[in-house]
Amino acid sequence: MAHIGEIVNKEKLDNYISVLLGLRFMVNGLQDFVKSRLELKKLEIQQKCTTGCCQLNCSRKFGKSFIKWCETCKYWKLELQPLNRYSTHWDQIKWNKIDSIDFLQSIEEIAKIFVKDFHAVRQGVLSDFSALMSLIRNATLFNVSMTEIDDILRIRNSYCAHNYSVELHEPEKNICLNVFVRFLKIPEINCTKSGKNALHCIETLLLSHGLPERFLQKPEGRLALFDVLNELHNDEKDQAIIVSDGTLEKRLQEITGILNKRRRYYLYLGPSPKTMKLIVRQMVFFICMTYWYFTNLSPKESTEGCLSMRFNDDWNLDSFVDFNFYVENLHNQSIVSRRWLIGKILEELATSEKGIILTAEMGYGKSSIVSNIVCAEQSSDWYAIRKHVLAYHFCRYDSIRSKNAAYFIRNIASAIVNRYPELGNSILSDYIAHEILYGLRCEKDPISCLEIAILNPLRNKWKNYQLVIVIDALDECTSGDNHDILELLFRQLDSFPPNIKFIFTSRNIEEVVSKFKDLNLIQLNTFINENKNDTAQYIRQTSHLTESQIHLLTSVARGNFLHVKFYLQSCKKFNDCDFTYMPSSLEKNYRMNFERVFDNKYSLYEELRPIVEVLCTMTKPMTEEEIFEVANISSENRRNMERVIGNELGHFLIYTSGYLSFLHKSIADFLTCRSGKHLWFFVHKENGHTLFGAYLLKAFNITKTDIVDVVYHVAMSEVGRMESERLTQIPINTFILDERTLWSLTDLRCNLEVINITYTSKQLKIGSCIGHFDQILS
Repeated sequence: MAHIGEIVNKEKLDNYISVLLGLRFMVNGLQDFVKSRLELKKLEIQQKCTTGCCQLNCSRKFGKSFIKWCETCKYWKLELQPLNRYSTHWDQIKWNKIDSIDFLQSIEEIAKIFVKDFHAVRQGVLSDFSALMSLIRNATLFNVSMTEIDDILRIRNSYCAHNYSVELHEPEKNICLNVFVRFLKIPEINCTKSGKNALHCIETLLLSHGLPERFLQKPEGRLALFDVLNELHNDEKDQAIIVSDGTLEKRLQEITGILNKRRRYYLYLGPSPKTMKLIVRQMVFFICMTYWYFTNLSPKESTEGCLSMRFNDDWNLDSFVDFNFYVENLHNQSIVSRRWLIGKILEELATSEKGIILTAEMGYGKSSIVSNIVCAEQSSDWYAIRKHVLAYHFCRYDSIRSKNAAYFIRNIASAIVNRYPELGNSILSDYIAHEILYGLRCEKDPISCLEIAILNPLRNKWKNYQLVIVIDALDECTSGDNHDILELLFRQLDSFPPNIKFIFTSRNIEEVVSKFKDLNLIQLNTFINENKNDTAQYIRQTSHLTESQIHLLTSVARGNFLHVKFYLQSCKKFNDCDFTYMPSSLEKNYRMNFERVFDNKYSLYEELRPIVEVLCTMTKPMTEEEIFEVANISSENRRNMERVIGNELGHFLIYTSGYLSFLHKSIADFLTCRSGKHLWFFVHKENGHTLFGAYLLKAFNITKTDIVDVVYHVAMSEVGRMESERLTQIPINTFILDERTLWSLTDLRCNLEVINITYTSKQLKIGSCIGHFDQILS
C-alpha cells in the first residue's frame, strides 16, 4: 500500500500539472482573438500599400538605419507604429532580428514588433504564453485591461515559473484556474471558437479532483499534455527549477503511460472502423518492437546497389517521396567517378563541426556526385563516405513534396528506425514522438516536430554513432512559406549533435550559402584541371569523337557535364558535330531555369535588363562596379542590383578573382536569339553595344586596348543613337590593326553608310567618320 505522504505529494504534483495544462489551454484559446485582429490589420495595410514588395529584407539588413529602408518597408513601419502602446517599447525593438520582407505574408513577423524580447522565444511568438501577453499589452489592437494581464502573469510566475517544488495545494490550483477562466470570459475572447473551447477545457480541470484522465484521452487533452512535456524538454528556464530526480518529468511520463494503456484497452473494446484503424497501428507497433528487439547494433541494410529511402512506417505512407529510381538513373549515367574529390570531402568533413557544402553552377554534375556516394559499393573509394550515410534527400524545384520539411523529417525518422533499430526504439517507444510524426502537427510546425520526434528521443542515445545526412540541390529546397527544408535546416542545424554531419550541394547562391557559414565550403568550379579531365574522360567513353574534337568540345563546354551531354545528343541526332551552335535541348534548359528563377518577378527582371544587356555583349569578364558603370545603374539602385546578382542572376554567373561573366557563352546566345524575341527575358544585343559605346566614348584617355572595344561596340550598336563622330578624334596611329579591329572598322563603315539621313551637319560628321576609317584601312 502506498505511503500516505506519497499520495499527498502526487496529488500536489497533479495540481501543478493541471495549472500547466491550463496555461497551454490559455495559449490555444487566445489564437482566434489574436490572429483575427492581426490578419485584419495586415490586410488593411496591404491594400493601402502601393509600393510593391521588398527585395532587400531591410530590417534584417539595415537594422535601425531607417533611411536605407525601401519605400515598402518604410510604409509598413509607418503604419504599424501607431499601434504601439508604449514609446519605450518601440525604442527597444531589435529590428535586425525581424524580417520586414515577410510583413506581407506573416502575421507572426508583425506580432514580433509588439513582443518584448521576441528573439528569445523558442517556439514562435503566437505559441508562447508570455509572448502573447506581451503582444496584447503592447498593441492597441487588443482592448484588454492591464490589471487582467498583470493578474494572470503574477499567477503564472508565482505558481508555475518560480515554483521550485513543482507542487500546488488544491486551493492554489483553483486560484490559478479561476484567473484563467476570468480572462477567457472577456467578451472579445469568449465570442471566438478557440476561446470557448479553451474555457470548457479549463472549467473541466477546475471541477476535477486530480487529473481528469477521461478528458486527457480526448485529442485536445492529449495535445496539451504533449505540449507541456515538450516545453519541459526544451525550456532551459523551466529545466532549472526541476528537482534533481526529475519528479515532474517522471510523473508526466507516468500519466502518458497510463493514458496509453487505457487507450489500448478502450480501442480493443470499440470495434468501429475508426478504432479498428488505431488497433492496426498498435499491432504494427508491437510487431516492430518484437522484431527490432532481436536485431544487432549494425545498420540493417545491404551494401549492394544504391541506398534505399523507401520505408513503410505508418507515418511515412502519406509523405512518401521516392528517390530510388531517380538516384539509380543518375548513377547509371555517372560514368566518371571523380575520385580526386573523395579525399577533399573526407578532409573537410573531419575538420568541420557541422559538415560541408559543395557549390557549383548548374550542369556541373553535383547530383551525380551524390549518387556516387549513396550508390557506392564496398569496393568503391566512395564507400568511405557511404558507410556513414544515415539518409539522403533530393530537392527539386518542380516537386512540392521534395521541398516539404515534414516529409523530410519523417524520412529521417524512418531511416533511423529501419537502419539503426536500437536508436529507432527510442522513437517508437516515445508515444509523443510517434503521435507527432503520424499527425498533422509535423506539417504545421516542422521545427517542434523535429525536436519532439527525433532530437529529444535521441538526445543522449546517438552520441556513439558517426552519421552523415546528404541533401542535394539545397538551393531548390525552398518554397517561400517557412515550412520548407531550407528554413528548417537554417534554424535547426545547430540542434544536431556534433557527431551528425551534413553534406549539402547547391548552386553558388548568396542567399543560400550565407545561411550556412558554419559549414566548410568546397567550390567545385575552382578545380579547373580536374573538371576538364573528367569532361574529356566522359566524352571518350560516350562518343567516337576524335581527340581534336574532344579538346574542342571540352573547351566549348568549359567542364560542364550538362552542356557536354546536350552537345553530344545533338551531334548524334543530326550527325553534325558543329559545337559552335547551341543545341535546342540546351535552349530548353535555359528557358526552364529562367522561368524558375524569375517566376512572378518580371518587374525585377526589367530593372535588371541593362545589366543583362551588358553581360550579353561584354568581350571579357568585368567587376560588378564596371558593369554598373556601363549599364548606367544609379547609386541608389545598386544595393538592390548587388543582391539580385548574388541570388537570382547568380544562377547563371561565374565569379573568378572578383570578375564575373555568364557561365557560358550559350546563355548570351539564348537571351539574344531572334527566334525568342517574343519571350519576356529576350534582350537586344544592340542595346548592350550602345551602352558600352556610350560609356567608352566618354573616356578621353582611351588606351590601345580600349580602342578595339570602342570600335567593336560602336560598330555593333544602333549607330544612329551614337555620337559616332567622336571616333574621328582618336589619332590614327593609336589603332591596333589586328584581324578583329579591321573587321570591326569595316563593319562600322558599312553601318554608317546605310544610315539614310537628310543633309544635316550630323551627316557631314558621319561622312567625316567614314573618311577617317578609309584612311585607317588603307
